[in-house]
Amino acid sequence: MIAPRQDDEYLNIDPSAVVHPSAKLGRGVFIGPFSEIGPNAVVGDMTMVHGGIVEGKVGSNCKIWRNAHVMDGAVVLDGVMLGANVFVADASSVGRDSCVQNNTCISRHVMIGSNVYIGASVNFCNAIHPSADGSSEGKKLTPIAVMDGASIGSGAQILGGVEIGEGAVVGASALVRKSVPAGQTVGGIPAKELGGA
Repeated sequence: MIAPRQDDEYLNIDPSAVVHPSAKLGRGVFIGPFSEIGPNAVVGDMTMVHGGIVEGKVGSNCKIWRNAHVMDGAVVLDGVMLGANVFVADASSVGRDSCVQNNTCISRHVMIGSNVYIGASVNFCNAIHPSADGSSEGKKLTPIAVMDGASIGSGAQILGGVEIGEGAVVGASALVRKSVPAGQTVGGIPAKELGGA
């Protein structure tokens, strides 16, 4: 990969950043030190990439911090903030104006709605039978959905097949094995209803 010409006076690419020539960068984009923008990646207007890796599509007015990685086939919509070390796998999406804090892993087939807050170190685990040997069992994934306005506390584990309803709240360090209805607050291991929102 090579850095493209900086024809746009509002485009700011650090000399240490690597941007593939086929990448599409919007107006006013800031690509910080040691960032990587991959082939055919799209970075929307006024987005800042601070040392992250973008291979998928990122909307406008986003902030992507150090070592965050947006895989090819992932979609991050406008106004999203991805903290340091966040991983967004292919076939996943993060909705408008959502905030994903540091060290969170969004695995394949996870759909995050708009205006969602996800705390630090949340893990979306949707492999039915994970395996280290590469067998087909580990590749059976069940989708996870987090609906608009939901909030997930730091350290929570969300298992496959779960839907977190609109406006629902998941407490820190909860283990969510079953879907959470809209507006409900859950916490604990396993997660159980804690009362009204």
